[in-house]
Parts: sequence; structure tokens; C-alpha cells
Amino acid sequence: MSEDPRGPKVPRKAVVEKPARAAEREARALLEKNRSYRLLEDSEESSEETVSRAGSSLQKKRKKRKHLRKKREEEEEEEEEEASEKGKKKTGGSKQQTEKPESEDEWERTERERLQDLEERDAFAERVRQRDKDRTRNVLERSDKKAYEEAQKRLKMAEEDRKAMVPELRKKSRREYLAKREREKLEDLEAELADEEFLFGDVELSRHERQELKYKRRVRDLAREYRAAGEQEKLEATNRYHMPKETRGQPARAVDLVEEESGAPGEEQRRWEEARLGAASLKFGARDAASQEPKYQL
Repeated sequence: MSEDPRGPKVPRKAVVEKPARAAEREARALLEKNRSYRLLEDSEESSEETVSRAGSSLQKKRKKRKHLRKKREEEEEEEEEEASEKGKKKTGGSKQQTEKPESEDEWERTERERLQDLEERDAFAERVRQRDKDRTRNVLERSDKKAYEEAQKRLKMAEEDRKAMVPELRKKSRREYLAKREREKLEDLEAELADEEFLFGDVELSRHERQELKYKRRVRDLAREYRAAGEQEKLEATNRYHMPKETRGQPARAVDLVEEESGAPGEEQRRWEEARLGAASLKFGARDAASQEPKYQL
């Protein structure tokens, strides 16, 4: 073992505890011990308190259940008593009702019969009123139904008349349109010819232009002749003989006589007399034979 170069160690002096410090240390240990004992006592007391509280709550619950059971029993007893009292009252009331007619006097009986008679009378009047009301309603319903059927019938007839009338109306409209169209075309053709004569009257035209102008004039002349022939036919329609139409089995209808342009009063009567005289007299030759004879004889 090697020696310490610093030399041998000097032994240290043992530390001696002071008496005051030792007393303080003992007192502190005693306090700690007392504190641990106190905590144990507190825990035991708290456990005892919880046990006592749980027991008291159980006792309270038991008392409450007992009280509720007792209260329920009392209520059931009261209900039974009330039911028995009601039964007694009913039996007593029936006995009183059976005993009442025996004890009521003559005036009360007559009054009751009078009131009953009034009620029956009012009920009968109400039934009669309701019956009359039902009858009136039925009559109105029947009349409304009849009016509806008549309206439907009229509408159907009007629809049939309209269907039968539409073709005739179309023919009439077509004729009127054609007459108007013919008149307009003729006026346009006359105006076109008048413009060409005014503009190109002194100008020498080509062969094709002369043929076209000649064709237009020919069409204009034919249209004028056709119109004049139609007007002449209308004028002669009153004096021309027509084959009578078959009228057997058909209802007679009034014949509208065409008034002459003069419109003189009594013209219809005059023509009627002439027609009768003409039918009664016998004549030969033309009607205008007298006008063709010379007026003067030299």
C-alpha cells in the first residue's frame, strides 16, 4: 500500500448534537405522530356518520311507503262508500218517482199533460215544415233538370242548323268574293290599258308588244260584254218564262215580287192586275208590233 504523499490523515472530531436541537427534533416527531392519530379518528367518525345517514334514509323510505299504502287504502274505502251512497240515492230516487205520481194532485197532472201536448204539437209542426221543404227542393231540382235538358236540346238544334247553314254561307261568300275579284281585275286591266295608250300611243311597238296589247284589249271587251249580258239577264228575269218547280208535298211560301226601279206607289197592285188580265185575254204576235208601225201616214 502506497503512502499518501500529502502525509498521514488527521482523525476528525465527532459532531456532538446540541441539546436544544435534540429537544426540537423530538417535539417534531411527537407532533407528526399525534397528527397521524387524529386523521385516523376523523376517518372513523366520517364512516360512522355515513352509516347513520344511510340508515336514516332507509327508515324514511320505509315510512313513506307505509304512508302511501295507508293513503291508497283510505282512498279505496272512500270510493266504495261513495259508490254505495250513489246506489242508495238511485234506489231512493226510484222509490220517490214511483211514489210521486201517487202523491201529485190533479192540477200538476193536467199541467204536465198540457206541456207534453205542446211539445208534441211543436214536433209535429217541425216535421210538416221539413216535409214541405223537401218537396220544394225536389220540385226545384226537377225543374232545373228539365230546363237543362231543354237548353241542351236547343243547343243541339242550333248546332245542327249551323252545320247545315255553313255550306250555303260558304257558297254565298265565295260568289261575293268572285264578283268583287272580277270587278277589281277588270278595273286593273282598264287602268293598265289606259296607261299604255297614254305612254306608248305615239311609239312604234314591236310585234310581240302589239300582240300582247291586242290580247289585253280582247280580254277587256269580253269582260265588258259578260257584265252587260249578266245585267241584261237580271233585267229580263222578271219577264222571262220559267218552268215551274215541283211544289207538291211542300208547304206554300210567300213569293217576294221585285219592285221596279220607278218605285211608284201601287206598282205591285198594277202588276198583279196586268198578270190577271194577261192570263184572261188571248193575244197574238209580238208585244212591240204596235211600236214598229209608222207613226205618220203621208
